[in-house]
Amino acid sequence: MYAVFIKAIANRLTVTPSICGSTDCSRSVVNSTSSHHVQRLYYVGRHKHKKPRAIKTMNDPANRHSLPDAATGWVKRWAPLIPERGTVLDLACGRGRNARYLADLGFSVIATDIEASVLAGLESVARIETLRADLEGDEWPFQGQSFDGIVVINYLHRPLLTKLTEALGKNGVLIYETFGQGNERYGRPSNPDYLLRPGELLEVFDPLLNVVAYEFGVEYEPRPAVRQRLCAVNSDAPVTLPVSTG
Repeated sequence: MYAVFIKAIANRLTVTPSICGSTDCSRSVVNSTSSHHVQRLYYVGRHKHKKPRAIKTMNDPANRHSLPDAATGWVKRWAPLIPERGTVLDLACGRGRNARYLADLGFSVIATDIEASVLAGLESVARIETLRADLEGDEWPFQGQSFDGIVVINYLHRPLLTKLTEALGKNGVLIYETFGQGNERYGRPSNPDYLLRPGELLEVFDPLLNVVAYEFGVEYEPRPAVRQRLCAVNSDAPVTLPVSTG
């Protein structure tokens, strides 16, 4: 993979090529107005000649009670990579803000959570199927199934990570975002079981999927938190990156 590692602190960006084992790595210059302290790693594919065209959780009560109702920016950014009219699994969906957004885009969504009360609000929404499941106690409820997209926001149960890759269909897209180590300085969650180690998502998914984007750092909206995010595709081919609205 060819990668560019972008370190963004305040409004400054320093861009250096990553170690990719090839002299074909290229430099990029990116302008940003972001105030987040975050590290970004973007993979632009294995084939340089194919230039991409523009185009609750059960362990985090904050997802249900204090975060906005709108879909997360990470889901909005990478949802266009999910195959059109595909089926998406929203794991530990909470109140369903991302499930609703994906359904509005025309995807068929399976929204699962441990709390029947939060799923009740989704039962009448078109293109959303709900499933109550204890993902940490019951058997994996999606054995033998595959999805065009899997979304996991503000949830971490490490034994499930490899199951996500197994459940991702060909050209399927994984969109993952949750809290990272250091978040205990800002609030919940503070339990290390629910905080990703630096680079943990890359360690798990990079050997198995084509990682398109990765971020790890501190942000301050909608509340101060340490976040780790990844988008990956079950394909070796370079993807067509969505047009940035920033």
